[in-house]
Amino acid sequence: MVMPLRLGIFLVAVFTVLWCATLLIFPSFAQSMVIWTGGYCLKTRVALGIAEFTGIVFGICGIIGVWYCKRSYVMTFNCWQVFRILVFGFVYYVDHDRQASSWENPLVPYLRRLVEIGRAYLKTRTEEFF
Repeated sequence: MVMPLRLGIFLVAVFTVLWCATLLIFPSFAQSMVIWTGGYCLKTRVALGIAEFTGIVFGICGIIGVWYCKRSYVMTFNCWQVFRILVFGFVYYVDHDRQASSWENPLVPYLRRLVEIGRAYLKTRTEEFF
């Protein structure tokens, strides 16, 4: 089954409005989404806030454009999508550059221990090592 293009754009625009409104209205929800959206420092939080606020406006523009078949409205929504991708790139670049993350890989200590065992084996190389 194939989804019609207008329906797909309409659903993306509706989801955009709902997602952006949810992130702006409920700050605690937005804070819990930081692990996926980024925004660990002030610069990236401001950039994401601008994208969220404008997302409501341009999402409604996309909904109206699809509903009334207004090409210029849909193109405006599409240009905003490009802006949003650029904001996500900025957020990734700034957060990654500052090495800001709240997630620690739980496997790191075990992998370090495995590397230590491998190095110890390379030094001794005996059959009874393991």
